[in-house]
Amino acid sequence: MVKNLGKYISVGYRFMVNALKRDLMIPGKSLVHILVEVVMVAIMLIYFQVIFNNTQSIGGWNYYQTISMYFIARVMFDTDQALTRSGLRMLIKGLVREGDLDFFLIKPMDSMFMVAMHKPQIYKLLTAFANLVLAIYFANKTGIALHVGNYVWFALLIVVGLVLYFCLNLITLIPVFWFIRLQSLKDIIGKLSTAMRYPAAIYPTSMRFVFYFVIPILVITYIPAETLFYPPSILNIGYAIIITGIFFVLTRKLWKIGLIKYNSASS
Repeated sequence: MVKNLGKYISVGYRFMVNALKRDLMIPGKSLVHILVEVVMVAIMLIYFQVIFNNTQSIGGWNYYQTISMYFIARVMFDTDQALTRSGLRMLIKGLVREGDLDFFLIKPMDSMFMVAMHKPQIYKLLTAFANLVLAIYFANKTGIALHVGNYVWFALLIVVGLVLYFCLNLITLIPVFWFIRLQSLKDIIGKLSTAMRYPAAIYPTSMRFVFYFVIPILVITYIPAETLFYPPSILNIGYAIIITGIFFVLTRKLWKIGLIKYNSASS
């Protein structure tokens, strides 16, 4: 796949163009979704304002840090939705059950990439960018001096977090190769993503252990946010990269096992 990176970028671009054309056929749809996002942001800002009217910090983080982390989580969630979430949900909705996965398997490209990327949502990229701007804006209002190194490591960890988020989403869907009507699987990580919005210190030790090592959703947002606000920790950065690599390898392995089950059932 790495050797054919240019080809995959070209195909990804075509998917984006097709998604844009699809959205333009119903121009009001994207506008409504964006307006809903704006309302949600306004509600969350009021929510955090109410909380901080009664406390000075959450888990040792001040108002602006907490708001910035919330928007970092939104960047992750919206980017994932923009690029891969709709494609992956099709596994549950019928690609496996109805045999339509065959159309992806016969193409001379990686099937996991094709399934994940075939239904992007352009408007979610716009909201992800807006949330990133807001995250940086509130980060600069924390009163903490942010240096170039903070931004560089933060950008790297955002990419690492997106890969890990994708892997966690796909791993929860792979059982569909064996149990084809598991509709409840389609948004397990999406529901858990609410825990990504807050500083790690608010959770009990047992939950932090789970969210760092078993279902490492705090690696997706908390480590990038912490790296943005404080001197980068090589230990945390290294762990984020290593755990993402482990989950990526595990995801690839499980996907291939699932395809073997699918192909044997089809034959």
